[in-house]
Amino acid sequence: MEKPIKGSDAYLLWPFLTKNRKKRMLEIVSKRTSWLTVVLEDINHPHNMSAVIRSADAFGLTEIHIIELNTKFTPNPDVSLGAQQWIKIIKHKDINSCIRTLKDKGFKLLAADPPLKNPDSTRLDQIDVSSPVALIFGNELEGLHPELRQKCDGFFHIPMYGFTESFNVSVAVGITLYELRSRIGLDKLISEEEQQQLLDLWAKKSIREANKILKRLKNS
Repeated sequence: MEKPIKGSDAYLLWPFLTKNRKKRMLEIVSKRTSWLTVVLEDINHPHNMSAVIRSADAFGLTEIHIIELNTKFTPNPDVSLGAQQWIKIIKHKDINSCIRTLKDKGFKLLAADPPLKNPDSTRLDQIDVSSPVALIFGNELEGLHPELRQKCDGFFHIPMYGFTESFNVSVAVGITLYELRSRIGLDKLISEEEQQQLLDLWAKKSIREANKILKRLKNS
C-alpha cells in the first residue's frame, strides 16, 4: 500500500502527520502479519506483560490475547514504550471465550510446556506454521491452567542446556516469535483492507483530538 484509500480516516488525517511518521506507518503496516498471535494466561507481573507487547509489535503481529482470570492487565509504560498503541490487545474474562475467538479465526492452539512436565511437547523449531498459530503462555508460577491445557492442539518447548529449567515468560515469547516469524517471512502478511484498518487506527492515535478533526472534515 503506497498511501491510504481516498476518503478513509487515515486519508483525511494524512495532512496532519509529519512526513517521517507517514513513511514509517506505511513501511510498518506493509509487514504486519496476523498469522501468529500470542495468548497470555493470567500473567502476574506488569513488567512481563508489557515486555511481551513490545516484542509482539517488534515482530509485526497485529494482536495479542490476554486471559484475565485473577490478574488484570496493567501496562508498564517504561517497559512497553508505547507499543500498546500499535497492537490490538484483546482481553478475555474466561478461557472459553478466548478459545472460541481463536478457533473462529482459524488458529491452531499451541502452548509452551517444558518436556519435564509434558513428554508430548515438541521442539520450537519443529512447529508447523503452514496454518495460523496461537502461541499460549501460562502463569509464571503455576503454568497452564488445566482447562486451557485440555483445549490446546499441541505443546512446544524451547530447548535449554543449563541448570535453569525455564525462561522468563517475556524472554520465551521473544525467542518463540523470532523463530516463527523468521520462518513465515513475508509470505503471510495481512491484506490491503486490513492494512487500511490499521492505518486508520494508527492515524487517529497519532493526532490529538483526531475524532473532532475527522468530524469537522466529514461535515464540511
